[in-house]
Amino acid sequence: MEAAKPGLGPQHRKLWILIAGLTAVGLAGVVIDFDGLFVAAGNGFGGGCAMAGMGFLIVVLGTVVVLIFVGLVGGLASLGLALLWRGSLWGPGLLIASNFLAMAFYAWAPVGPGQVAWAATVLVLASAPALAVLLLLPALVSHGRIGVRALELVVLGLIGLPLVWLWVGGVNADVTAASTLPPQVQHSAAATC
Repeated sequence: MEAAKPGLGPQHRKLWILIAGLTAVGLAGVVIDFDGLFVAAGNGFGGGCAMAGMGFLIVVLGTVVVLIFVGLVGGLASLGLALLWRGSLWGPGLLIASNFLAMAFYAWAPVGPGQVAWAATVLVLASAPALAVLLLLPALVSHGRIGVRALELVVLGLIGLPLVWLWVGGVNADVTAASTLPPQVQHSAAATC
């Protein structure tokens, strides 16, 4: 077990606040991104007459799963922020891992055709954890023994590679959907049960 170093100096407090803010925006964006999936789907989750309210159960179950995910990732990020504040070598690694998990959630594609403003919002939210990871990389590699840092980089790289791949795919799907023209609305008589 390593001894904790003294807390951050005044020059690093602004960076810590920026990293904390970006991580929080990324986690809040997970919830917003999830809610946007149902908004973009429209009545696709309603279930119609035959499903008799199954859409509501699907939305509730999905919301519970997402809130558990956000709680676990938020707990990991909070622990990482506390350790980073105290100057521990574990802080940057935990924060990078939690931001990778938040980035992977943006593989959802909640943007519909022609929704440019919504796509821009999702892109801003999705870029916050990626920027936090970039800001944490110097802190990760600057302290400690070289062998330990190299091993930590390899482990985080193996964890982060598939998660960043999911993030890139989701962002690409959002941009592609936003750049396509929306379908023409056809009016029809409303069906009732």
